[in-house]
Amino acid sequence: PDAGYRSRFRHDTEVAKPGYYAVTLDDYGVRAELTCTTRAGFQRYTFPESDEARVLVDLLTPTEYGKEVLDAKIRQVSDTEIEGYAKMKSHLGASYQEYVLYFVARVNKPFRAMGGWVGEGVQPKAAEIAGSGDGGAFLEFHTSDGEQVLLQTGISLVSIDQARLNLDTELKPFGWDFDACRDRAREVWNDLLGRIEIE
Repeated sequence: PDAGYRSRFRHDTEVAKPGYYAVTLDDYGVRAELTCTTRAGFQRYTFPESDEARVLVDLLTPTEYGKEVLDAKIRQVSDTEIEGYAKMKSHLGASYQEYVLYFVARVNKPFRAMGGWVGEGVQPKAAEIAGSGDGGAFLEFHTSDGEQVLLQTGISLVSIDQARLNLDTELKPFGWDFDACRDRAREVWNDLLGRIEIE
């Protein structure tokens, strides 16, 4: 936990339910909450007072069988939106599949700067991050104590435009109401699980 951007946490601060996950990142005093629709994610981060509050987009996340990023690009569209793609290859356990994941992400508050990294090289301010291997971007904010930063993401295996369409279509009904989206995710899960009859 002392390396990179990891954080200690305690299981007693975790909540895991269908369509909702939350945990407190003890090292930073940040409460992270996640919910979703079918093709879009909705995140809520409650920050302490900080001049360097950050939300990271890490393209090389751990998977069961491993993967590598062959090519990726993240571009700043505005001070509240980023877009990009990652061409990935799954490793042996997943039969070496190659695919491209496109995404669009929006925040409810303008970020002060976008930066990123490729390998060991960190760019504190950059309008575009591109490369292969370990890489990603971070959005930096000024936050007051208890301030919430909301992040919405849409994904697609087709194109960035399709990711934006998924984001608009699936999250527009909720606006920036995280709790409404979480409640709807619970209803969807209950409906699906309610179709199962156990004897």
